[in-house]
Amino acid sequence: MRTTPASDGRTDCEAQAVAARLRALRQRAGITQADLALRLGTTQSAVARMEAGQQRMNLSTVRRVAEALGCDAELVIRERRTA
Repeated sequence: MRTTPASDGRTDCEAQAVAARLRALRQRAGITQADLALRLGTTQSAVARMEAGQQRMNLSTVRRVAEALGCDAELVIRERRTA
């Protein structure tokens, strides 16, 4: 997982949106950051950085997070649109 800052405003906004969705999905699943960290084999502070948009997640990480939360990876990456 990379910890490099976003290179432009749009990318930063997208990273913040993913971070907010990750936090919301974790809370909806009723698990703590520490619980998610245990499921991912990482630390609670790494999960906190992900949720703050301070740690970039590659596709592999997104898939692992989604699996740990029992949801589809697409829900982590982008907001589900309703018709």
